[in-house]
Amino acid sequence: MGRSLSALFALGATITFLSCGPSETELQNDALARQDSLARVLAQREAGADTTQSSTEIPLQTTFQFGDSGRFVVQVGSWRSETKAGELAEVWKTRGYPQTYVESYGNETTGDIWFRVRLGRMPSRSDADALVRLIQERHGLVAWVDTFTTP
Repeated sequence: MGRSLSALFALGATITFLSCGPSETELQNDALARQDSLARVLAQREAGADTTQSSTEIPLQTTFQFGDSGRFVVQVGSWRSETKAGELAEVWKTRGYPQTYVESYGNETTGDIWFRVRLGRMPSRSDADALVRLIQERHGLVAWVDTFTTP
């Protein structure tokens, strides 16, 4: 009986310990805070990169084709904060990408919404891939090609 009681006590303690974790709201708030923090670091790093250009920096390729009917976009970030996404979009516009825009994605009913920062629309996948490589090499940032979806 002593072993059964000890096992039952251990099981109860484990369940109590596991149920004392953070709530879903706390987890979401932590994730948003982490994303906002990363966005601030990214903006600071980008601001520093803009002011410390060296002669060995990769020149900006100007042969990318952008248009209203292109199928491909390059995504350079995604945040839950529309404000942070807008700030990053402005950074890219000042770098010479006037076609930068923010696209919302998700379910407004549940509040599960992301704000994607995108450069595009490009008719050629090869141009989009080249732009991704340029962004990664020049700015040290992660970017990827996606297809344009009609809002």
